[in-house]
Amino acid sequence: MKAKFTNSFEQILQQSQSEALQRENQEWRTEHVLYALVTSGAGTGSGGSTQGSSGDDENSIVSILSLAGVSIPAFRASLETKLKSLPKVLSGNTQLYPSAELQKALAFAESEAKKMKDEYVAPEHFLLALFHSSLASTDAGKIIRDSGPTRHDFSDVFFRHFLT
Repeated sequence: MKAKFTNSFEQILQQSQSEALQRENQEWRTEHVLYALVTSGAGTGSGGSTQGSSGDDENSIVSILSLAGVSIPAFRASLETKLKSLPKVLSGNTQLYPSAELQKALAFAESEAKKMKDEYVAPEHFLLALFHSSLASTDAGKIIRDSGPTRHDFSDVFFRHFLT
C-alpha cells in the first residue's frame, strides 16, 4: 500500500527532490528531505485523518525543533556540509533515485503515522522515524541526534504545543 502524505509533506518531498537535482546528486537522500524541512517554512501536517496543508510559521517543523532545543543555524549548517559532500553527476541527464535509507525512513514515517492513528504521513512522522534504531547509524540519524533532542523531547514538544 502506497503511503499517503499531507500536502505540506508532499511539498517538502518535491522541494527535496529539486534540491537533489540542483546539487546534481543522483541519489535522493534523507538529508535532502531534512534540509527541505528546515528551509521550506512548511507547517506540520498532523491532524488525524484529514489531509493537512501547509501551515503557518507558528506550527512549523522549525518551531518544533527549536522548542525541543535544536540550534536551527547549526542544524542547517550540518545538513549543508553533508549535502556538499555528496557525489555529483555531471552528465546532462541526471536520473534521481531514492536511497535505501530514504525509503526506510519513509516506511518508518508511515508506521509512525499509523501508531498515531493518522491517515496521512506528515513531516513530524518523518522526524520521529529518524529516531528509529535502524537509522541511528545513518548520516541523517547522526545529524538529528547530534542536534540535541531525543525522540522523547521531540514528541513531548509536538504533543504539548501543537496537538492541544
